[in-house]
Amino acid sequence: MQTLLTQNATASAFNKILRISACVGLSALSSAALAAAKAPETVGSVELGYSAVLSHVYQGSRNGTNFSYVKDGGQDTLFPFARAQVTVRTSDRDRFVFLYQPLELNTRVTLRNDLQVDDVLFNAGTPVDFRYSFPFYRFSWLRDTWSSESTKIALGASLQLRNARIEFTSVDGKKNRSNRNVGPVPIFKFQSVTQLEDGLWWGTDIDTIYVPVKYLNGSNSDVEGSFHDVSLKLGFPVVSWLDAAFVTRYIGGGGKGTTKSPNPGSDGYTNNQIHTLNFSLALNVKN
Repeated sequence: MQTLLTQNATASAFNKILRISACVGLSALSSAALAAAKAPETVGSVELGYSAVLSHVYQGSRNGTNFSYVKDGGQDTLFPFARAQVTVRTSDRDRFVFLYQPLELNTRVTLRNDLQVDDVLFNAGTPVDFRYSFPFYRFSWLRDTWSSESTKIALGASLQLRNARIEFTSVDGKKNRSNRNVGPVPIFKFQSVTQLEDGLWWGTDIDTIYVPVKYLNGSNSDVEGSFHDVSLKLGFPVVSWLDAAFVTRYIGGGGKGTTKSPNPGSDGYTNNQIHTLNFSLALNVKN
């Protein structure tokens, strides 16, 4: 038996969306004030919509269950989606971008089969709360590298900070397994925008990285990781200081391998792979 998002999780997600919207509103007011002082071009953006999990598997330790969140963990529903960013142009060709992306997937399911996570066994028939929290912060630099009458292309790099918390907890509280991880992720960045007629525009943003750790640092670790954030946007003007866009966005990636410093109860092996498709409306406030 599967249950949709818990009420507390849904309320928390929408509270985050409201807070993000408030921050963007304050950014708009700040941008207007800065414009009077001839501040650099600044754009505050927020996206609101829904997220569908295409696939998501997790395995903790080599003797652990290769667990499908979509099939057995209640992630076969839609989840709230939101993100906020601020872009500041510092020269004719250079821009800096700060992004905050929450990612909170919380479900409750009664297990149909046994679930082994590291050294903790959840027996079939046990109601379990699943918390998959993977918000990230991203600081990016973009440089305009090519342009025509209608199209501009920019290349750059990002540094992303992941803040992961993955938890399995029996509803009675007697069993729990929690894995947490914080760390930096270097990323390549690409952006293009093409102007169409009547103020319409379409564009794409790509942040992507694949990291085979053993080839980067020469260690004997078999850890490898990847991350991809790819979007297609169709934008249109609203007023002089605001435009909007319909956005289709893929966010996915994961990590697989064995760490040399495992947590107690784990042999160090983890396989975590997630793929999501997100649909949202973006609002871009310009000074």
